[in-house]
Amino acid sequence: MWYIAAFAGIVLMGAVAGTIHTRSSGNGTAPVSSDSFKRLSIEEINLLLARLESEEPPEVINGAMCYRVAGPPSVAEYTCPLCGEKTIYQDHRTELIEYQLETARRLAESVDSFTEFDVLLDESLFCSFCSQGSTDDARLVLRIISSDGEEVSNIVSLTDLRILISFLRGELCWLNEYDARIPLKDQSDRIRRLLGLPAE
Repeated sequence: MWYIAAFAGIVLMGAVAGTIHTRSSGNGTAPVSSDSFKRLSIEEINLLLARLESEEPPEVINGAMCYRVAGPPSVAEYTCPLCGEKTIYQDHRTELIEYQLETARRLAESVDSFTEFDVLLDESLFCSFCSQGSTDDARLVLRIISSDGEEVSNIVSLTDLRILISFLRGELCWLNEYDARIPLKDQSDRIRRLLGLPAE
């Protein structure tokens, strides 16, 4: 089919892109800038979605189930990356701030590096200063900004970001925190929503 041939071209570009992106320079640690490889356009992302939605999904592969999950800290200090103000949390969000936030930031940067449009992780709801004193609805927000300035925003979790980066890499599965391989096909509607694409 036409989209398989087109997708093969995307995969080839992605393989080259991945090689360039992870190539070391000199000391073996510095990656080449993401600007040095081709980013995916909306059209190419739609081809990835067409492939994902048409192919038979792989089987689930269970990951390790013996991890001992650490309890959330009783207190967490959030430092806003925009204004530098500190906000203290003593509720369920301490786990996200202490254990998940850095991973979420890194994954959002990776998603942005794969796309022609801008992808930003908005943490302003966590900052008591930026949110004008109320952090009751503090959530991570993923903002998709197209070249014409149109913007789509969605509340996201670490799972959402893991799903997005696996999809943009051209994979058919995503890895959860226990290294289980889970098919992406059932997440196609969520992927469309997060990227601001129309539902099928």
